[in-house]
Amino acid sequence: MKNIILFLTLFVSFSFFAQENEETLKSTFFTQKIVKKRGLQLVLVKVINDSRCPENVNCIWAGECEIKVATYKNRKLISTENVMISPKLYKENINWISKYYPNITIKSIEVMPYPKNEIVVNPKDFFVKIYYK
Repeated sequence: MKNIILFLTLFVSFSFFAQENEETLKSTFFTQKIVKKRGLQLVLVKVINDSRCPENVNCIWAGECEIKVATYKNRKLISTENVMISPKLYKENINWISKYYPNITIKSIEVMPYPKNEIVVNPKDFFVKIYYK
């Protein structure tokens, strides 16, 4: 009986801990449009290559997504760069996006929408989502 009570106590504690962590995670995104008039802004120019494994498909690897990103300051183009978003490059991706968001703790970066089997995504529908604390 003591073991059951201990197990339930630990289970409930871990459940609350997991919910608390999920609730504190925030997100922001950037799209293919320039929206800010002032300050720094990232714009997704295009998805160059998307080899991510579609949902509900068994793949040998998770895949990756190469994007072209433009940086604007006060609506003036400063630079463009190609960035590979991949689980293998997690640290590099976090370091890259942290240059543009230095005051927050970046947790992950994703290109959305995620591919679905046999569904073609309109190139204009892509955006980049950034999760942070």
